[in-house]
Amino acid sequence: MPPLHLQPKPSWQCAVALVVLHMVLIWVLVWQWSAWPLYVAVLGVLLSAMISFYQWRRSAAYRLLIAPDGSVHLQWQQQTPIKVMRITGGIISRYLLVVVWQDAQKRRYQTALWPDSVSQKEFKMAFVWLRWQPVPKEESKQ
Repeated sequence: MPPLHLQPKPSWQCAVALVVLHMVLIWVLVWQWSAWPLYVAVLGVLLSAMISFYQWRRSAAYRLLIAPDGSVHLQWQQQTPIKVMRITGGIISRYLLVVVWQDAQKRRYQTALWPDSVSQKEFKMAFVWLRWQPVPKEESKQ
């Protein structure tokens, strides 16, 4: 397999999903409640929407480098790349790749890759590579 360099851009599919989710939540709250609890709940949903928008903007602030030998390096913004390995957890589907990584110091990182955040070829290669990665022995014993 050739080396794979993934540097995603913010996904519009993710943005639309977040907007629809928050609009449905606001509609349900307005339909269900009235008066005081409604205002608190709507403010909570709006705060959640602001946090989600901030995280959506930062969702593409990483670069993933997968070497032909299977080693993976993760680089956040302008930091130096760190070697990571995939651990159990996450979602691997044709529509979304959420992967949990762990470095040598046992710190965990999570990356999300939507189909429209990279080219179709890169997404398919990442999907195939992630589908066939074995679970590390340390994780399978637990």
